[in-house]
Amino acid sequence: MRRSVIPVMCCVLFLAGSARAEEASLGGLVTFQGQPVMAKVTLHLPNGQFVGCLGDKEGKFAIDHLQPGVYKVTIEGKQLPPKYAFADQTSLTVEVKPGKGTVAFELK
Repeated sequence: MRRSVIPVMCCVLFLAGSARAEEASLGGLVTFQGQPVMAKVTLHLPNGQFVGCLGDKEGKFAIDHLQPGVYKVTIEGKQLPPKYAFADQTSLTVEVKPGKGTVAFELK
């Protein structure tokens, strides 16, 4: 019985390690008409899952523990037009690659 447990444990540890290697993070800046804005940035997957954060007064935001992929983006803030706030209306997307990435959302 002991011999079969060790290979299974090694396989589980290997898979857990490789899943972490694929993690990504995304940071960036949100501006509206050239000025930084505090905004809630949300990334949406096609399966309905989403993750987001609230940026600071300087327009900076950071989202960690992402899986690589293409996300639809919604951005909500007091000064921002509603077309950016709804997943069915926004035209914003971002491709997240493994590791740390940055993006600037320059809204008009």
